[in-house]
Amino acid sequence: MKSNKIKGSLKTLREIEIEIYEFFGFKERWQVTPIDDSTNQFWYVKDNMLYHANTAKELKKEEDGFLTLITGEIYRREELTAIQINIGCDFNPDFLIILDNKKEVKRN
Repeated sequence: MKSNKIKGSLKTLREIEIEIYEFFGFKERWQVTPIDDSTNQFWYVKDNMLYHANTAKELKKEEDGFLTLITGEIYRREELTAIQINIGCDFNPDFLIILDNKKEVKRN
């Protein structure tokens, strides 16, 4: 009985992944690209790097936030942006981080 529920959940999960990919115009390669919901984080892009942090204050000091290499496209939509990134550890593949445009910090 539980295996049927898991199979149904996996099908639903895959349908949601495809819906998100299509919304941003993201083209999947040979592997399923993980999706990370970071819509709660403040962020900006500089020199092909994504800077993001839990608070705007942390983001002001670049060393207090997270610095992540952008390895693919930036998919900007009206309210959300998806960026293909790689955190560079543990042999993790690229993944798609989803960010809220209202939390983008404009930098000079």
